[in-house]
Amino acid sequence: MKKDLRKLAKKDHKKILDDNKTFYEKITTENYSLTKNSESKNKFSWKKFSYAMAAVLLVIVISATMLVIFLPDNTSEEEKKYYAEENFLTDIVEYENIESNLKYFHVDKNIIDTIFLTYDSLSGDYLFYDIFGAREDYMEDWKITICVNKDYAFPYIEEWYTQSTIINEYEVKYYTKNYIEEGVFVSITKSLIKIKEETILIEYTCLNFEHEENNFFDWLGNTITKK
Repeated sequence: MKKDLRKLAKKDHKKILDDNKTFYEKITTENYSLTKNSESKNKFSWKKFSYAMAAVLLVIVISATMLVIFLPDNTSEEEKKYYAEENFLTDIVEYENIESNLKYFHVDKNIIDTIFLTYDSLSGDYLFYDIFGAREDYMEDWKITICVNKDYAFPYIEEWYTQSTIINEYEVKYYTKNYIEEGVFVSITKSLIKIKEETILIEYTCLNFEHEENNFFDWLGNTITKK
């Protein structure tokens, strides 16, 4: 790093001298002529001028060096990637794929029917998983979306998740919508869980013939745990 700065500083110093060559030559010539004419009056004027010019150049050199050193080094910052949706591909994957690639969460294998992986076809980077499952005897079904890429902004509105609770040592933000359709009570709970670069979105739907509290939190406690 210091070696590169020294090279860059030398380059800037040379550029400063080259850019002002005409100016320095003009001043030097004029001063030399004046010095020759008045040598008998002041034989040290050329030496004084040389000291003054050296001092000016020293200030310019130091300023250029400090500028190079203290300018922000943007090359060290990791550029955020952009993923275009037209390059997305989706494949069906096995349970072992999410188990080996999730860093912070474990998903119970027994609640999974199908797993889809969406990835960027250009880079091969994984973006998110969609997990589907259901329990027909309890008239429940769910969709779990897990975003595993910190550079991919998965579309959701966090302000909608107005309530929160703690399950298995992680915070769950959620909201619930209840309604009746053709004599059946429908309860839909949507939740948001975030740990570092992994974000989980869950849509859990429960049907009942009578109005009763859904089984979401018990189901979630047995479904997603921290690694």
